[in-house]
Parts: sequence; structure tokens; C-alpha cells
Amino acid sequence: MRTENLFPKVVGDFVDGLSDAERRLNLSQLSCLMLGVFLIVHATFRGAYSDLDAFAYIDWYESFSDIDWRGFVDGASAGIYFDSPRPYRFEVGFASLSFICAKLGFGPEAFFFVCAAASILPKVFAISRYSLAPLSTLAWYVSWYYMLFEINAIRVGIANAVLIMGLRHILSGNLLRFIPFVVIGSLFHVSAIAGLLLIVVRWIKIDTRLIALMLACSVILSFVPVVVVFESLGGLNAKLREHLVLLQQNQVYSTINVFNAITLGRIAILSALLYTLSHIRWSNIEQLGLWAMGLSLAIYFSLASFPVVAGRLSQLIGMFQIFVTPALLRGFTPKSIPRIVFIFLVILQFYAVVFYSQLVNFFYFSDITWLRFPLSIHP
Repeated sequence: MRTENLFPKVVGDFVDGLSDAERRLNLSQLSCLMLGVFLIVHATFRGAYSDLDAFAYIDWYESFSDIDWRGFVDGASAGIYFDSPRPYRFEVGFASLSFICAKLGFGPEAFFFVCAAASILPKVFAISRYSLAPLSTLAWYVSWYYMLFEINAIRVGIANAVLIMGLRHILSGNLLRFIPFVVIGSLFHVSAIAGLLLIVVRWIKIDTRLIALMLACSVILSFVPVVVVFESLGGLNAKLREHLVLLQQNQVYSTINVFNAITLGRIAILSALLYTLSHIRWSNIEQLGLWAMGLSLAIYFSLASFPVVAGRLSQLIGMFQIFVTPALLRGFTPKSIPRIVFIFLVILQFYAVVFYSQLVNFFYFSDITWLRFPLSIHP
């Protein structure tokens, strides 16, 4: 029996057995994985001055070269925040990752590589596995959350990645199996505790009137000084107390524009998605994404009087909305219109973070003048 042509024949039969839709999905999944590798490399070599937080993270990381095992244990025994000689309050999970990398002799770039891989790979794999339109989902993620998490607040990015690793338990509504992911995620950033809301909404049937009522109530609360509630809780968390002091001193995160172009755009997207509820068939992951978008907006509005908390919690929950936004592509006809709108929204989000807010020097690797600019705040 001749075997030299057997493998090509088997592969050919497999490919021929796939429908056009399956081929496109497989190609989209493969493209996602390849783009994920690029994002990891991009986040690894950004240096100390391509975003607002990298300098602090490098300074924090390099301080671990002078800490031995006994010093690490002493610092990790102070509570959820590692007791570091540096003026940064980072969680013990992130401190453990930093300490291990330092003891392995990794430099700052290798440390950034570990953080980027730990944060990006779970998201890319989840997108490839669960999304009905992986490339569109990844495009939405890159245009907004990649810059916020993997470039700036990398602790939140890793915490979010831990939550995503428990995605199957969120979709099944299994609270007990999801709690360990919340606990581990909270060791990298305490905002991960908000992930419990994703389990709660999985027990509630999506209803347009319910989501509209939730948003209406949150908008009303945006005019109420809800921050007084957190003032009574300041003694329970050192980081929360620190943010309250900064808020009272009017130094950072003192105010936010609640009804900015992005939130208004998200409300419009949410309204469009709710309109399609009775027109298209929704997957479980898309229903979760729809709830995540609604919750993200509700949290942002409700906690507007405490901007830093509003931003962190809404972003962490909102990351899961990447799984629903591609539903716009099949919810309206002709298909060319939602595609154009989707591309426009992706470009708008990218522009808002990179060029308008100037939070990230995304094109740090380029010498093109109009793509490079100094950040809004220098370290």
C-alpha cells in the first residue's frame, strides 16, 4: 500500500468536509492566535515611557532584587497588599509573580513578557473558543481594553484573565466553581471581586425593560454623592482609603465626564443590541456579554462620585462585552451597514485612548512623527 500521499488526502478530505462558514471560523481563530502573539511582543518591548504606569511597575519590580525569601514572607504577611519599601500598594499575587521573576534573574522586559502572556493568552484562547466572530471580538478588545489593561493597568489585566479562565463556570452559573477564580484574581487586583456579578446575572433572564430600568436608576445615582458610602468603608481597605484621600485633596480622579462620547456610544450600541433580541438567535456567551455591557454602564454611572472605583469596576466587568458587540454584524440588514458602523466604532475607541486621551504611545516602535506624541502625564 502506497502511503506517501495518504496524509495530503486525509487533510484534503477534512478541508473538503468543512463548510465555508467553518473554514472562515477556523481561519479567524488562527488569525486571533497569531495576533495574540503580536500583542504579547508589543506589550513586552514598550519600555518605561510608552504608557502611564510602566515606570512605576519597573521601579516596583527592580526593588525585588534586594528582597530575600524572608523579606518576601514578611511583606506578604501584611495583608492583601504587599508591604513594599516602594510607595505603591500592589496585591500579594502580583508581588509573588514579581518576586519569582526577579529570583529567576528576569529583566524588566522579561517580566513584562510574563505579565503580557499571562494576561493576553487566556483572553485570546477564550475569544477563539467561544466567540462566533473571533476577529471582530479581538478587534473590539484591542481597540479599548488592550490599552487599558495590558499596557497600563497590567494587574487588572491579569486579574481579568483569571476570571476569563473560569468562563465556563460563569456560563453555567456555577458559583462554587467560579469562586476560586475570583479569589485568585483578587490577589492580582481586588476589583476582580466584581466578577461575582457575572454569575448573578446568569441567573436572570435578559429583559429589555429590566436593563433599561437598571440604566435609568444608575443615571439618577450619578447625581448622588454615593462616595459617602465608601468613606465609611475606608478603614477596611488601605487602597480604598488612599483613593479617598486623593479624591478629597482633589489631586487625581476627582471628576469624570459621565456622558462622554464613549459612554453615549455604548448606550447606543446596547440599545441596538436590545432591539435585535427578538430578531436573532443569541448564544450564552453573547447573553453574558450583553449583561456585561449593561452592568458596566450601570456601575460607571452609579459610582460617578467616586471616579477611580467607577472606572476600575466598570472596565473589569465591561471587558466581557467583547463577546456581544459582534452580534451587531448579524443583527441588521443589509450587512454592509453594521460592518461599516462596527469598523467606525473600533477606530473611534482606538483614537479616544491613543490620540485623544494620550494614555498610550501605541506606535512606540515607529519613527513616523504624527503617530508619536508625549503622554498626557509624565512619570
